Amino acid sequence: TLIGMFGRVNYSWRDMLFLSASYRREGSTKFGVNNKWGNFGSGSIAWDLMGCDFMKSAKSAVDELKPRISYGVTGRADFDSYKAMALYGTNGSYWMDGEWIIGYAPTDNVNPDLKWEKNIVFNVGIDFSFWGRLRGSVEYYNRQSKDLLYNYTAPKPPFAKDKILVNVGSTSNQGVEVVIN
Repeated sequence: TLIGMFGRVNYSWRDMLFLSASYRREGSTKFGVNNKWGNFGSGSIAWDLMGCDFMKSAKSAVDELKPRISYGVTGRADFDSYKAMALYGTNGSYWMDGEWIIGYAPTDNVNPDLKWEKNIVFNVGIDFSFWGRLRGSVEYYNRQSKDLLYNYTAPKPPFAKDKILVNVGSTSNQGVEVVIN
């Protein structure tokens, strides 16, 4: 089961300054009892410089010049259900008191601390347009993924099975993106 609540606020000042903020709270039964809920927020700001008085003299050559900055966190739950729970399945038969009894044993290891993967993105960029013909943007981005999910080999004992899904590791990707039309 997945449940989410979402809120967003947008604000524009004189069609020059644009602010946006959002907040998302999500809960999923896929995660351990200690981490069912995740909180994910984002925010951005952009400034359309063409609305400013000091840019009026450049309007013959510059159609758009808009610096912007944004930051946001999203959550991922991209794995099968029931990986954080204690599950039991049949595990052979046993002769007891003159009859065969079906035995049950754990099928997976329990991980009550299994939690959301988090993707964190930070961008700084500028959109531009010149002479009604040349459009584009230049943007620096930094993307990080934290609490990545991975199936690890688990020691026996204390675990019943040889694999366990855990949050471990992070990745980072950053660079500059240039778009010209």
